[in-house]
Amino acid sequence: MGVDDHEDELNIWTRLIVFMAYLFLLIVGYTREVCSWFDGTCEIKSRPGYPPVVSQFETFFVRYMYSRSIDCFNRPICSNAGKRVEVMLRERVGSQYVSRTLEPTGETANCLNLGSYNYLGFSENEGGRINDQVCRALDYAPVSTCASRLLGGSNVLQRRLETLVAEFLGKDDALVWGMGWGVNATGI
Repeated sequence: MGVDDHEDELNIWTRLIVFMAYLFLLIVGYTREVCSWFDGTCEIKSRPGYPPVVSQFETFFVRYMYSRSIDCFNRPICSNAGKRVEVMLRERVGSQYVSRTLEPTGETANCLNLGSYNYLGFSENEGGRINDQVCRALDYAPVSTCASRLLGGSNVLQRRLETLVAEFLGKDDALVWGMGWGVNATGI
């Protein structure tokens, strides 16, 4: 690495704390697992004559680690993905610590949206201008030109763009595709 290359590295204390938290969850999970063997509530059962569908560690991980943090990551929203979102509040059904079932309470919380691609703010319809413009555009243009022309056909805007590109390059005609895999598939 050169002098100008900067990488964000976690310091030793952060790594140690994360490792210790993970280790703590493992120890608590295995302790609960052993206790469940003795009191007969162990959930790892497979039908006689059939192999287990998932591995023992996978079921352990889902029951004792993922299910404890499921509400942190799986958050359904009830509004447009704007700067702020309404998040549906849920509560666990069944065992407080091991239940993977979350039922909606009917309440919502207004939260800051940190996980959206709405960086241009198009999902927020301030004054109705964006929705009106989109509806007018759909009257004469398709929703998308991502498919090849064989599947999706051509449209007026695409033809106009090709004419402008051909004039700019001083050629008779031009072809314009959407970017990505469609360029390769359509061009071949």
